[in-house]
Amino acid sequence: PCSLVFLCGISANFKQWVKYQGFQDSRLRYLTETMLHIRTIKSLAWERLMYKRMHATREAELSCQQRVTILGGFLGGVAHTMPFGTMICAMAFLYFTQGSIPAHQIIVIQRIMNTLLGGINVVMGGISKMVAVPQSFKRIRMFLAQPDRPRNLVQQPVLDDAGAPV
Repeated sequence: PCSLVFLCGISANFKQWVKYQGFQDSRLRYLTETMLHIRTIKSLAWERLMYKRMHATREAELSCQQRVTILGGFLGGVAHTMPFGTMICAMAFLYFTQGSIPAHQIIVIQRIMNTLLGGINVVMGGISKMVAVPQSFKRIRMFLAQPDRPRNLVQQPVLDDAGAPV
């Protein structure tokens, strides 16, 4: 039962993390757009509109990040109880089948439990990478898919008067 709860939780955490990454990308895209086109935004009085867009995206991002953190803590708690549950089940099985539990079997069960706990820690550390790496590759692909700026394009000066104070 612990393993099923753990796997369902990992699936839910994975989905929330992908949502979080999407909101983070959107927020950074809005921020970049705002910084690049600040004069247009100010001249058309779109500050409030841009603020609302970025704020709504940031709220959604924080909400997803909170859910990811809570699910991660829950999964960490479940993951650390799995070896102890395994040990208790193994002890109960030995007790009911043999009537007593020799000391060497307790030591073997504890070693198995420690190995299982170590494996769970490795899996928990790898799950975040399993989610983050595909998102990073997606960002790199999107960046590389952008067209190059034409080499013969010369940017026009912002000020018409070359002697104007800056």
